[in-house]
Amino acid sequence: MKPTLHKKRHNVFFVYIVIILIAIGILSLCLLRNATSLRDLENTHHTLYVLGSELKESSEELTKFCRNYVITGDASWEQKYWDILNVRNGKKARSNGRLIALRDSLSKLGITKNEYQKLVEAEDNSNALVWTEKTAFNAMKGIYLDSLSKFTVKGSPNPILAKNILYNEKYHQDKANIMRPIASFRSMINNRFLTKIEDLKDINVHLVFAIIALIISSSVLSFYAILVMRKKIINQLVELRVSNIKTEQTLQNLKNTQTKLIQVEKMAALGTLTAGMGHEINNPLNYIMGAYEVLNIYFEEHGSKDQEMTSMSLTNIKEGINKVSNIVHGLNQFSRDNSNFDEDCDIHDTIDNCLLMLQHQMNDAVIINKLYYKTPIKVKGNVGKLHQVFLNILSNALYAIGDKGQITITTQKDNEQSIRIEISDNGIGIKKSHLHQIKDPFFTTKPPGEGTGLGMAISDTIVKKHKGQLTIESEEGKGSKISVILPLKKLNYDQKN
Repeated sequence: MKPTLHKKRHNVFFVYIVIILIAIGILSLCLLRNATSLRDLENTHHTLYVLGSELKESSEELTKFCRNYVITGDASWEQKYWDILNVRNGKKARSNGRLIALRDSLSKLGITKNEYQKLVEAEDNSNALVWTEKTAFNAMKGIYLDSLSKFTVKGSPNPILAKNILYNEKYHQDKANIMRPIASFRSMINNRFLTKIEDLKDINVHLVFAIIALIISSSVLSFYAILVMRKKIINQLVELRVSNIKTEQTLQNLKNTQTKLIQVEKMAALGTLTAGMGHEINNPLNYIMGAYEVLNIYFEEHGSKDQEMTSMSLTNIKEGINKVSNIVHGLNQFSRDNSNFDEDCDIHDTIDNCLLMLQHQMNDAVIINKLYYKTPIKVKGNVGKLHQVFLNILSNALYAIGDKGQITITTQKDNEQSIRIEISDNGIGIKKSHLHQIKDPFFTTKPPGEGTGLGMAISDTIVKKHKGQLTIESEEGKGSKISVILPLKKLNYDQKN
């Protein structure tokens, strides 16, 4: 009766372990499938964003070429104008050799009806503006509209009329009518795709946790099975101790073999976990590495406005990639990864580093006042992300003061639980009507082409992830003050320093 009970127990353990391993395999396949879907979503999101930007950029280039022609009278600008328009409308091959209109490209990417309508609206508004620009072209040539709205009336060239057409209020309003639906399109695809991407990421996290839980369960059952099996073997050895040496050696070899097989099985299960997690980290790492290589080649071929900053930035990217690669290497050796927000961050060092990175934007007329707290201030967080926050704030302050002005940086302890960093300037300030929009993604007070509208939105998100708060005070014509409040690291720095 007793041997039968042990046998049934072993069978139950074996069945449980096999079921767990099958579950791990299924969940790993689901994780791989979700990773593929996530990559496809990100690629589609990027492609749609690029196509939306193409419409905006082509409209800007059409305006630039038309104005250049009107100002200089050089016919090459008119030819460039029509080349851009023909590429966009699918009448001329693109740089990759394909002959396809922008609207057709978008329709093949599975966008929603509302998204498509927004881009069609933007393109229709842009095409309508082409008629206005064509009128300016013809005014330069002395060709004017007849009563049937056809360019048949010939007269003297009128550059003043052409310039007035391209610089009057109606023209600027028509340009704005192109940009508004493009902004709406970007917002719509961001809302749709980012929601799907975040959902897939959440599912992947749950799958990883489920795999970890199953592996732990498998390890516990395997360990318990080893104990039960060991006890059984010992009992058998006691019963067979009167047998000959050969039988005893055979049983011992069997015991050793069984132990090794169980250990191999456990290591294989743990290897599956680390390989899966390493793969998940390597996916975005490969994207970053690819982007780094493209940037490196691009700047080698085309140069940069600030080569030193570009080289330093590319070096920092490479160092970041190497750091993540080291984490993956450690993961493959079964080391545990630390949290992303557990670093000791020296606020003064971080600000000084950011000022150093922005040194090239300062001249002798820019004064930096540093009113630091008497001792170093440290918080728990992510050093790189805090650099990003203060780099954004200081960069905005430098833009606000222009070639001459003052920036004052003050650090102080609000209490024993938090610190306050204030960065103020005496620059142009922000309109009161714009203050509530400053943290909104894609909102910017800078002219087109000089800002993405993401700096303060990203900075606010990073500060919130550090359990902190970012506030903005500003008065137009007098300057701005950005305050960052962060929880203080729980160490007595006054005593330690």
